[in-house]
Amino acid sequence: MGVGGFVDKFHGLRVFDYMPARGLARNAVPRIICEENRSKEYQDVSKTFETLRADSLASELKAIVIGPYAEAWDGDATKVLGELCSAASQRAFGALEAVFLGDIPADYQEISWITVGNAGVLLDAWPQLKSYQVRGTTKFEFTCKRHTSLQRLVIESGGLNQGVVQSILATEFPALEHLELWLGDENYGADHSVKDFMPLFSGRLFPALRSLGLRNCAYTDDLAVSIADAPILRQLERLDFSMGTLGDLGGEALASSPLVAGLKSLDVRHHFLSPAVSAKLARCGPSVLAGEPEREEDERYIQVSE
Repeated sequence: MGVGGFVDKFHGLRVFDYMPARGLARNAVPRIICEENRSKEYQDVSKTFETLRADSLASELKAIVIGPYAEAWDGDATKVLGELCSAASQRAFGALEAVFLGDIPADYQEISWITVGNAGVLLDAWPQLKSYQVRGTTKFEFTCKRHTSLQRLVIESGGLNQGVVQSILATEFPALEHLELWLGDENYGADHSVKDFMPLFSGRLFPALRSLGLRNCAYTDDLAVSIADAPILRQLERLDFSMGTLGDLGGEALASSPLVAGLKSLDVRHHFLSPAVSAKLARCGPSVLAGEPEREEDERYIQVSE
């Protein structure tokens, strides 16, 4: 199953499809589309950003969404990222706080085939950015070493590679409050394991972190067992294991943990729990989002991969 339609809200604001001839709208987020598709003619990346920078409302722009881009198919997001980094060096978009790179639904391109490149360069160029969301899987890199303003980081992938996981966890994010990683499946490049998250679970990495999502994971039970008595739970308010493969082993570990009981919310939607363990988890303390269990056939499966 792939990702659904385009987002209609981002950073708390309405998202609209940006057309250079129409310009920006106040208190709204432009979705930049530089790709041939069913409803628009091709928009050149450089010309689109040139027009965007010259708009009278550019200085008020708080967020940008990057939709389908031509290079997502057989190149990467280098051109789009280059334009955003260039805008920073030109002191354009002075109010920019949030970027979503890769708002590309499955009917345009499956998440596992969206080519990203080095997403970390944007954070180096925009030290004031507070929210960064990236969707994609192929040729994904993340080289940022430190960012003092980022509060929200979301990486959506059908198969996140180990190098990206390790790079993100090695980055200094003193202000990071929400971290969300879609970990994916080994069939689409996910080569990490629960061992990669031990430094995170120690509670020593991100002092401001209050919300953690390790979603869309093929080994959610291992994560659940490992985090059940981990120090990081003492600082978290929200834990999200949704879209993954949580079963009774992980469910029992979470339900029996006094630290989990101290959370405000726990999300395990798209799970493989038995009714008994699901009921036990619902009584463990936090507000639990579970829903109905998935049907386990030959093996468990994540929600978003292809």
